[in-house]
Amino acid sequence: MTMKFVLKIGIPFMLLLFMFFLVYQATLAWNPLAIQKKTVAFLNAIKTQEYREAERLFDGSIDKNTWVDEIQKLHEKEGFKLLAYENVKADYDDGTFGTGHADLTIEVDGKPLKVMAILTFSSRGKPKQICAVHPSGTKPGSISEIVVWNQLVCGASF
Repeated sequence: MTMKFVLKIGIPFMLLLFMFFLVYQATLAWNPLAIQKKTVAFLNAIKTQEYREAERLFDGSIDKNTWVDEIQKLHEKEGFKLLAYENVKADYDDGTFGTGHADLTIEVDGKPLKVMAILTFSSRGKPKQICAVHPSGTKPGSISEIVVWNQLVCGASF
């Protein structure tokens, strides 16, 4: 009797839970608008210097104890400032929206500089990496603000 009960109730219940999990994952993996919205919220938090909020919205491999201080230091001491962001897109690749791109306008030495950024997203649809690419004609690593940004938000210099 107990085995029949488990088969009758337990298996359908487990299948239902599994279906909820799949729907949840598919919603993130197949919903570029939600991913883009989360990335825009992160970039806006950086732009408005709300670094604790940015930390909450970011899923990268960061040291939670020092990231806010380091990103604030980048702004205050290095002179880096995110002025604008445009064209934030999640690209469909390998069956998911795991990567993307954006155009960033940053301030370097008091002047605006447009750079392209390559994005990756976590399984929760949050930005995981936002890697700024040095503009064409400049040597990689020659703009220290981009190097430090990439170390904090990309995981390494790019």
